[in-house]
Amino acid sequence: TGLVTSTGNITLNSSVIDFGGGSNRFEIDRGAITLTGGDSFVTGADVFMTLGLIDARNGAAGSTLSFDGNLSGSVTFGADLASDGDTDRLIVGGDVTSGSAIGVVLNPVEQLKGDIDFTIVSVGGDNDANAPTIAGVSGQFADSLLNAEVRTDAATGDVLVSATFGMGHMAIAAASATT
Repeated sequence: TGLVTSTGNITLNSSVIDFGGGSNRFEIDRGAITLTGGDSFVTGADVFMTLGLIDARNGAAGSTLSFDGNLSGSVTFGADLASDGDTDRLIVGGDVTSGSAIGVVLNPVEQLKGDIDFTIVSVGGDNDANAPTIAGVSGQFADSLLNAEVRTDAATGDVLVSATFGMGHMAIAAASATT
């Protein structure tokens, strides 16, 4: 049995944290996991988060963090969004336990337009978390987000975002200057 508790910041870039065999816990208590790119993995442990942040906002969609165990607690996931529906993704191989809370911070990395759907969290087991929330919008193109809804897919347990994008303040200012 192993226990790792972090209240600081762990930075991962195509990294693997392997707890080995046994019954292990990886606790993030008001700390952060920052993804700077690539596909990272935490294997051999259940993950418990208390007001934890997983931040993949680095200006390039496509990073992933995979847990092969269960996820419990309260976590905010910051994800980059791109025009083709590509996004950073949190992948939970086990269950998301009852009473857990998942918030997402959306970070459009380019001028997006129209209606786009994103899968932000993929869940391999059961997702019994409370309804997910939008915890914020960030980045240079944040003002292009006109509307967003986050929900849990009843069939898969995945956390999905449906967003509508339009012209941000820079595009509106440019259009106004030319008329």
